[in-house]
Amino acid sequence: MEKGPLKRPAPMTKILLINPPPAITSNSDFRFQNVPLSLVYVGGYARSRGFEVKILDAYNELMPAQLVLERAAAERPAIVGITCDATRFDGIRLLFRHLRDLLPDALLVAGGSFPSFRQADLLPWVDAVVKGEGEASFAELAENFRDGKPLSGVKGVYVKSGGGYAFTGEREPILAMDDYFKPAWDLVDLRHNFFFWGRRAPVATLITSRGCPEDCSYCCLPPLWGHRHRQVSAARTLEEVALLYRDYGVREIYFKDNLFTCNKAWVTEFCEGLLARGLKISWSCGTGVKYVSPELLALMKKAGCHTINYGFESGNRRILQSVNKTITPEQSLRAAEMTRAAGIHIFGFFMIGFPGETLAEIEDTIELARRISPDIMMCAFVTPFPGTKLWYSLGLDKANGDEWAWRDFNWYRRGRSLSEVAPRDLMLLRRRAMRTVRTWRYWVRYVLSVNPAMLARQLLRVVWSLRTQWSSSYKGIRNDISKGIF
Repeated sequence: MEKGPLKRPAPMTKILLINPPPAITSNSDFRFQNVPLSLVYVGGYARSRGFEVKILDAYNELMPAQLVLERAAAERPAIVGITCDATRFDGIRLLFRHLRDLLPDALLVAGGSFPSFRQADLLPWVDAVVKGEGEASFAELAENFRDGKPLSGVKGVYVKSGGGYAFTGEREPILAMDDYFKPAWDLVDLRHNFFFWGRRAPVATLITSRGCPEDCSYCCLPPLWGHRHRQVSAARTLEEVALLYRDYGVREIYFKDNLFTCNKAWVTEFCEGLLARGLKISWSCGTGVKYVSPELLALMKKAGCHTINYGFESGNRRILQSVNKTITPEQSLRAAEMTRAAGIHIFGFFMIGFPGETLAEIEDTIELARRISPDIMMCAFVTPFPGTKLWYSLGLDKANGDEWAWRDFNWYRRGRSLSEVAPRDLMLLRRRAMRTVRTWRYWVRYVLSVNPAMLARQLLRVVWSLRTQWSSSYKGIRNDISKGIF
């Protein structure tokens, strides 16, 4: 049976949300650093419901796990929530194990895409796992725990039951997103945000929508958030942008939405609102090649958009069709042409190593990348993340842990291959794909597109990143995790 409320906390229940430290096999690159946005959203909403909330950002502060535990014990929270991802999962499990001993009466909650589909990895330490959207589910868990009510009464979570976890049932997606959009910016240090394609500083990140009408087999967003596209209103988004500009000095925003331009009417209202308010905000976003037009791109450029991140993925029609990516290489080329004509830079994201992909098909992707010649280029390995159709099709939901362990869920390192190309050759092909685009012309174009102050800041960040990853603090974190100790 479910482990009932462990102990009734004090009336003003304290919640501690933790962004865990970097991991030993992480692809963490501190040149792509940002505050834990999911915790900012979840914490902000929980606080609006009357809880005392703190965020411990161990990742950005390079905090050793032992110090995380000491800080957590000193706070004496009634509820601890940790955001989980693949590359830090082993360290997160260790954190939960020690937190269980340090805070035996606390409610321990995990959230994020990885534990949403691999709850058993968190036994026996975690009391509940929140699936998908966390604001409402987490707040209700906290309320039930505070009030002595069963945790099983909260929809959209896994709770302990019979030696495992029992799912309480799917939760309806949040439709009135304005009611839940209460980011707690004061709980984090926005100076930790850094994106090397940014044009100004300080930087903030925002996600204004959830749900994706597409059904790509390698993506975990539809299983988490559904296919219905839902969005914070343009008016509410403009209020938040104005607040960040006024109260936090933010001058650059990266919208991390999966399909920022999915609703063109929304984008039009947002851009016109920025212009009407006279907000001199520089911004970038991500979207799909089917969701742009010359007119929309021209308006986005006028409103301050300087870079769009496109998921081009593959240059081969068969591969795109095999993973339900409903675009063609020709559409990718056309979107790139329109974007460049509007004066907006292109962040091109490509993937190699799809199931059954041949060397010739990978060459098609490299050729597409060469033809598009994005201003920023990234190439990753196809990875069957938990919850994706790819994960299920490979039977990894029933795997015993020997196949695709947490260490294998990494976009930038490859020990296994799904394609017809060996892992070592995939690594070499990825390197060649990057070098095909990142020629001397690529770097000259990049340097000329950035103002000198930002360029100097980026160069300093590269130096800081290298020093950080070779620092004794970072090595200590990695060593502790590799040894399974803190």
